Amino acid sequence: MDIIELSTTSGIREILADRADAGTHGADEAIVGESEGADNVADLKGATIAMSGPEGFSTMLTRLLMRKEGLDPNTDARFVQIGGSPERAAALLAGAADAANIHVEDWFEIRSRTDGLTSIVTVGEVLPEMPSDVYFGLRSFWESNEELATALACANLEANAQFIQDKQAYIDFALPIVEGATPQGIGDAWDFAVAEDMWPMAPPEILNPKGFQELADTMLDAGELSAPVDATTIVDLRYLEKAAAVGCGQS
Repeated sequence: MDIIELSTTSGIREILADRADAGTHGADEAIVGESEGADNVADLKGATIAMSGPEGFSTMLTRLLMRKEGLDPNTDARFVQIGGSPERAAALLAGAADAANIHVEDWFEIRSRTDGLTSIVTVGEVLPEMPSDVYFGLRSFWESNEELATALACANLEANAQFIQDKQAYIDFALPIVEGATPQGIGDAWDFAVAEDMWPMAPPEILNPKGFQELADTMLDAGELSAPVDATTIVDLRYLEKAAAVGCGQS
């Protein structure tokens, strides 16, 4: 299996262009941080907001949050392309942006370095059922590679079980891969994740059809979709259920 690393390009577009078979996308809890004391999304009016790219997931989430608060993201804020979550966090610290949508781990890291940033909202507060991470691909690919799909599902269950049970194991796992991370910051992120039940074990909670529909409905209301979508049709629990049935995540 070949792994292709993408920056701001949509993985879905790569699949539709037949340049990839499957992809993964993080949709985990994120924080909008602001450097001038704002305490809600409405205070982002006139702000410079750091984003990953024009079509980045963080950009879409921020635009959704703004629209839900009655702001027009096209006119009420200035979006600047900076990069991934660590780069956006650095931009906040350097004063190069007023706000950014960043991952929880990065929020806990920068929170310990300055008193000048505040957490405005977590995405989980607005879309509480939204799944944390997803593997996606054409249905035909998964059906013809059932062993791979089940192995990925098993790995998901095993990781969730280990992270819930062992804080130090999570710290050891995350430190080498989270840029600029410290044990304290990763530990704080673990506390947050456990409190928010971000590592569920039941397949319908890991890949929640209700969460997908909630996100689709919110996108429609915000103008990100042009027509209603039955998002539950894209959720396939078979591989998680098969992995759970053979004991994955139960050791």
